[in-house]
Amino acid sequence: MVWLFVACAMKAPAPVAFQIQTRNIDYLKEVKPILDKRCAVCHSCYNSPCQLKLDSFEGADRGATKRAVYNATRLKSMDPTRLFTDAQSTGEWRQKEFFSVTDSKASGELNDSIMIELLSHKMKTQKASGSTGRKPTI
Repeated sequence: MVWLFVACAMKAPAPVAFQIQTRNIDYLKEVKPILDKRCAVCHSCYNSPCQLKLDSFEGADRGATKRAVYNATRLKSMDPTRLFTDAQSTGEWRQKEFFSVTDSKASGELNDSIMIELLSHKMKTQKASGSTGRKPTI
């Protein structure tokens, strides 16, 4: 119980400093390949608990939700949240309790969006090798 209060009292990470781009960024050539390589493994289908789909611009724009998709105690089904079907605009997704993972409240050359915080963390940590160093047992 004490740990719960400590976890809730943790400070949010500091905003990430970045250089504001003066050129157009090509989503399909520069952004999507990063998302496909690093994020879409878990966030490209409707099985992600937060329903964040990063395999398309529209999915990233829709954002994520804190609503429990998998809830064994729920007696009624929840409204579906299918991309391209159940809402057609960012505003409609916000009405369905989805929040942005790309919006930042920081100003200037700082960004505190969830997406930037995650990407920054990945850049600061060592690349995982995917190997434990042990030989597989058969």
